[in-house]
Amino acid sequence: MTGNLAAANIAAGNGTYGPRTGARRPFSRLPRLPQIEGMPTDQHIAAGLLGRVEYGRVAASVRALPFLAPARHVVVGGRLLLRMHRGHGHHRVCAGSVVAYGADNLASAPAGTERWSVQVVGWCESAEPTDAQLDRFGPGPLRVDGSPFEAVYLEIAPSMATVHSLGIAAEHPNEHNK
Repeated sequence: MTGNLAAANIAAGNGTYGPRTGARRPFSRLPRLPQIEGMPTDQHIAAGLLGRVEYGRVAASVRALPFLAPARHVVVGGRLLLRMHRGHGHHRVCAGSVVAYGADNLASAPAGTERWSVQVVGWCESAEPTDAQLDRFGPGPLRVDGSPFEAVYLEIAPSMATVHSLGIAAEHPNEHNK
């Protein structure tokens, strides 16, 4: 019953969670675990993990409809620099908006290693990478959906990061398909 009341409070938009009692707290004051000095935050862990994979997916919405678009990324000074195909126009929706970006090693974790997933949420803007940053991206694809690849760059300033650990990979990816 408490869960239904919490959902009703959320749906009502009254900015609280939990049952309607004197113990309600605003969403902006959700309880947090104390940060231990020198302990890495989820944002630090996320940045390290994102540096281990090259591609992810940026999520945004157009007229309240969500979409996902693939992107190549590099981590630069705590920010995510993305390279996308200009031809789809997704960059125009992302720039100037809050977006989510996710990447993982779920399909590529070697047997015996940790599987993980990272999601970063933050403000996205158009970007012009330096020559050194362009070198980190490496060559782009020749074609995307049959059209010549034309690069466009975005930068995400993360305000929140979530890291999920999914345990040790017991088998090599795609062995279950054999």
